[in-house]
Amino acid sequence: MRRLRFSALATAAQVIVSSGVYFVLYRVLVSRIGLEMLVAWSFVSSMTAVASIGGFGFAPAITKFLAASRVDGSSKDAANLLRTAIISVSVSSGILLVVAVPIFYAAMPSVVGRGSLAAGRRLLPIMSISAWIALLGTVMQGALDGLQHFVTRSVLNAGGLLMFLIAAAIATARWGVIGLAGAQLMYVTVMFIAGAAAVVVVGGMQLMRGTFSRVALRRLAGYGAGLQAANLASATFDPVTKALIGHFAGPATIAVYEMAARYVTQLRSVFVGAVQVLVPSVAAASLSGQPINYFYRKAADLSFGVAVPLYGVVVLGSFPLAAFWFGKQNSQFTLFAALLAVGWCASTIAAPAYFCFLGNGRLKWPAITQWIIAIMNGLVGGLMGYLGGAYGVVLAWCGSLVIASIVLISKFHSENPYVATVSKADTLITIGVALVTGTLLGGLMWAPQFSWFYWAAACATYVLCITPYVLRHPLAGDLVATFRRQAVM
Repeated sequence: MRRLRFSALATAAQVIVSSGVYFVLYRVLVSRIGLEMLVAWSFVSSMTAVASIGGFGFAPAITKFLAASRVDGSSKDAANLLRTAIISVSVSSGILLVVAVPIFYAAMPSVVGRGSLAAGRRLLPIMSISAWIALLGTVMQGALDGLQHFVTRSVLNAGGLLMFLIAAAIATARWGVIGLAGAQLMYVTVMFIAGAAAVVVVGGMQLMRGTFSRVALRRLAGYGAGLQAANLASATFDPVTKALIGHFAGPATIAVYEMAARYVTQLRSVFVGAVQVLVPSVAAASLSGQPINYFYRKAADLSFGVAVPLYGVVVLGSFPLAAFWFGKQNSQFTLFAALLAVGWCASTIAAPAYFCFLGNGRLKWPAITQWIIAIMNGLVGGLMGYLGGAYGVVLAWCGSLVIASIVLISKFHSENPYVATVSKADTLITIGVALVTGTLLGGLMWAPQFSWFYWAAACATYVLCITPYVLRHPLAGDLVATFRRQAVM
């Protein structure tokens, strides 16, 4: 368990570094290529993400099966699984992109403004290759997770993103948005090579001795089939949301939404990355017949005791971040961030149930909830966009996240009755954060004139109001007990 905690901390630290990189990167991009070119880059990124469908869920499958191989000691089967996954994903995603790129090229005028259309079409082939290589990189990342080398994976990711920031800053100064795509291509290529080297050197796998195996392919496909159903749904999330925003509010609003979404999801990644280490642990526990209640409860405590309060900080932090990125306050950015914080907070609370399902190999409900999100996002998003413009689209997107999260948590608890339910402390801290954050946000948004003094007062009020809830949560007691044990030692 100590190793699991250390791995979770390493993953969280890596995502914090990533967040810092992206905060600086967007400031550089806004000042050097402008919002219009940022829209083109963002939308092409969403389009080429369709390559993830060609992954067939093999990256998480590799994590599960390599974790199992550590228990039964089948190193040769592990090498065959990884080699089979790499070959299968490279071929399937490559074919998919060859078919999809001409379709995206033809559809681009309907969603990208005329001023950025030419740049978007020039970006498409470069970023398609980047998406293909990045997908292969996720297989290597999954292998490192399965071998439980989370620290190595975190160090590689953090170092790679710092390299990407430097390369992007240099390339955009000379070649603009095309230079950004080139820096991204270099980044994913280096990450794939570094990941493969880490699997061999640190993980001790004889990758070159592995062979393509039909038996391995059937095992991967058997587990990945459920994930593939989820991938098909999740591949629509970003493109559909941005297409609806562009249709109802114009391309400039897409750029503001992209930046708000990046801001909120980076915080979510800190906790999801920490909870994601559950997959190999739960897989190993399932093989040995151990209960998963302890793993789930600790992850749930992390979600409620730390993640939920910090989403309030995210909402209040959107004000100074808007000033940093845009050079002034941007109410549209702040409202997008607040709505997204609600949706992704619900998703973060559901993350322990999601990853426990994956670790146990029960993929039905993770796939169903992804389709709930996709259908609601498209249908309800179109209706809400017609009624309320971009805000209606984002509200529908966040509502779909909340509903799917409730369904997933409910189903997990019904299938695992021995798992502790949501406690009174969890409920109180969630309601308290929602009420206090909503009140303070409303006061700041609808004040006659924004003032940094009022913002600082709102932050102080938030801390004073939420601290009692945090201190009463079980996670606080666990931390105090841990510090006392360390002091005695």
